[in-house]
Amino acid sequence: MVEVLCVCGEWSSKETFKWEFVVDKNITSSFINFEEDLQYEDLLKIVSEDFLIQAEDITLSYEISLEFKSTVEDVPPISIGNTRQLRSFIGKIRVFEGMCRLCIKVCF
Repeated sequence: MVEVLCVCGEWSSKETFKWEFVVDKNITSSFINFEEDLQYEDLLKIVSEDFLIQAEDITLSYEISLEFKSTVEDVPPISIGNTRQLRSFIGKIRVFEGMCRLCIKVCF
């Protein structure tokens, strides 16, 4: 099991093609425990419950590691839209010892 910091906000790209996640200061963050076998649909349900938003209004993503960013600067955020992509994210959390945050965009 790994614990992940989840924050709401929106991605922004500057003229230099550097991506930044701008946190929504009106919504608190949450820690979520991820099991190895967590399914994408179950994650949406957990996020929906923690943030009191509808699952269909949620878009999930994360940023590449600082190590990788130092070699490739213009990589956009990485989307999580299914269980396979979620597994990749969980693997990266383990490698970077929990230093990845789950970025949640609420689409109204």
